Amino acid sequence: MGYIVGFFRVLKDVFLFILGLMFLALFFFRVVEWGLEYKVVQPKVDKMAYEITSFAEANEVVFTDDLLSDFVQSWKKSGWIKDNEEINIRYVQFGNDKRFRVNVTLIADYWDHSVRPTGSSEMNGINWGEPPRETVRGEFPPFEDDKEDKKQVAEQKTETEEENQENANVLAEDEKTTQIEKISHDSITAFISHYVSAGISAIDQNDFSLVQDLLDPTGKAYKESKNYIKHMNEKGIQQELLDMNVTKIVPYNSDGFKVFTTEEYRVIDSNETIKIKRYQSEYHLVLMNDGKLALRELIETNLLSSAEVDRAIYNNHDGNTDFYDMEEETVHADPAYIYEQACASCHGGGFEGGVGPELYSVGYRMDINEIKYIIMYGQGSMPPMLDEREAEAMAAYLVGLQQE
Repeated sequence: MGYIVGFFRVLKDVFLFILGLMFLALFFFRVVEWGLEYKVVQPKVDKMAYEITSFAEANEVVFTDDLLSDFVQSWKKSGWIKDNEEINIRYVQFGNDKRFRVNVTLIADYWDHSVRPTGSSEMNGINWGEPPRETVRGEFPPFEDDKEDKKQVAEQKTETEEENQENANVLAEDEKTTQIEKISHDSITAFISHYVSAGISAIDQNDFSLVQDLLDPTGKAYKESKNYIKHMNEKGIQQELLDMNVTKIVPYNSDGFKVFTTEEYRVIDSNETIKIKRYQSEYHLVLMNDGKLALRELIETNLLSSAEVDRAIYNNHDGNTDFYDMEEETVHADPAYIYEQACASCHGGGFEGGVGPELYSVGYRMDINEIKYIIMYGQGSMPPMLDEREAEAMAAYLVGLQQE
């Protein structure tokens, strides 16, 4: 009997010893867990929350599941986050509110579930970008129970939105095409005439608003016109439109027209030098959403001729006399100047040729009338360049090169 009692006493002592060891082990692991939470896990979640908050405030972006996933993948790739550390991140920003909240939770799994330190951090910030129309709940990882449902709903929504947008674009394009087809050449001519006249008034009065409503705000001509008006006023240059003709109108870029013009101006510079200048210009007009025409771009403009006018004749000008009806020695177009401005880019500054053929020996290949005809009416890719009188002067100039 005594042996039995002794056995149970030893068994009790062993049991208490083992129980004490287990208690010490649990205490030890708990102390280790507390230490890891304080030294490792909590600093990580604080840093993650801070990085996401700072990124949102600095870059003015609203987070989605994909953005949060990118953050986590970059942390894991750098080795900062281990494979045995589970992360949950939630970004919440309510609709039409710039304020947002970031919550980060990390659960580490060490020594086969023996130690599971946990850390959590929450930060608030202000996203200075446009607030979302609907509440955003970006999360990594998304809730597993509705992840697939969300994906299917998002895919269906995207497909529907794309289909609706495509249909809307087709309808808008068809409607605009119909409107463009209804615009007459007379309306286009009237618009371009109004634009050129308004541009002259804007320069004279240094007032961009006089021409602003005739320009496409998204086009190149908008900024160029504003800068040109400023430049002309700084230089003290005045212009007067003497004549303008629309020579051709063609459809362009499915949203408007390309308009070709010849324009003649009387130009007075700051030294009171008076010149008559003729230009050939190419404009891009578009139909705006409100159904009105607007200038999008001055595609190209070429100086065809520039002739100086005697000041005394200008002062006695009665307003009815055409300057080109005056004596030839008073107003003339210099062929060498015209060649430099309108021809050299294709035929070379020394007549050596380039895109177009060389012209130094053109007098040996053609007579003066043949040269004049090509200058007036064009040939191949060369467009019509000059009027009859200027073409005749240019032809004589080119023929005369062989005599130099």
